Amino acid sequence: MAFATVVVLGLAIRQVWPVVRSHHDLGHLRLQWLVPAGVLAAASMVAAAMLQRRVLRSAGLAVPLSAMVAITVAGNAVSVTLPLAGSTAGTAFTYHQLKQHGADLPVAGWTIAMSGIVSTTTLAAVLGIGATVAGDATTSVLGAITIVAGVSPIAAIVAAFRWPSFRASLERIATRLITGFQRITRRGNRLDPFAVSATFSRIAGFRLGRRAAATSAGLSILNWTTDIGCLAACIAALGAPVPWTQLAVVYAAVLGAASLSFTPAGVGIVEGALALALVRAGTPTDIAVLAALTYRAISCWLVLAIGWVTYGAMRHQRPPVSLPRALDQTRPSASRAARA
Repeated sequence: MAFATVVVLGLAIRQVWPVVRSHHDLGHLRLQWLVPAGVLAAASMVAAAMLQRRVLRSAGLAVPLSAMVAITVAGNAVSVTLPLAGSTAGTAFTYHQLKQHGADLPVAGWTIAMSGIVSTTTLAAVLGIGATVAGDATTSVLGAITIVAGVSPIAAIVAAFRWPSFRASLERIATRLITGFQRITRRGNRLDPFAVSATFSRIAGFRLGRRAAATSAGLSILNWTTDIGCLAACIAALGAPVPWTQLAVVYAAVLGAASLSFTPAGVGIVEGALALALVRAGTPTDIAVLAALTYRAISCWLVLAIGWVTYGAMRHQRPPVSLPRALDQTRPSASRAARA
């Protein structure tokens, strides 16, 4: 992990170095804006952690905020840095950490899935509203449709757990897949179908009540808007006017480039897409390039460096002692969780 941290820091320095060498534009750098940019980047990660923590509470498990922030920052580092398999590895890391804090498979699965649904849905709303303000109705509609389409299958599966007939079909499919995997790998004992049924029934019993849903949506909106605010602060730090009406469209270009990138953390690709989007929004080319590099240095590379350091520290610390019986006694029923 120390090697990974050095690599990330090296990439961060490589990104910032053009800013240091550009003496002419560096003279326009307003350092007082870099502090708010860093604060907004940190607030974005904390809001993401609070979102997962709130969803986790709806399933009856409370995790300290400090621990949830550490899990979120380290999981983000794993997910973003590793190309192709990063999302899967990040999800597996988050699941493992939640399990160490007392979450079983249904609770952890529900938390990860529902957090993703809330986050993606609010992102579609934020970008859609922002594109509408920019007067780009086509981008607004297509962007919202694309984002919602990406999360719709997960949302449909989660909702389908409420239907006994569909849940029974999922149970049979899951049992066959797990049994086949065990047979091929020759690992584990024969799967008990009742265990699969009990797991699916528990997931179906979880509810994100109105108050919890509203709080989760608010935290997700805070997560996205603070990251957009970090971008605005980086533009302002270079003395250029912030293209407020085009900012959501510019941010959408960042997310699109990151999702299609095959390089670690989208290095090179995201910076180029962001600079081009800023130029299209009316920002001078030299300022656009420097703003893109500054934003990425703060919101991505610095956060990744902290994430990998946190990951290394979590790997070497003793895991928290979980008490399943105590958790079962204090975990609220499905009806109580629905009112959380």
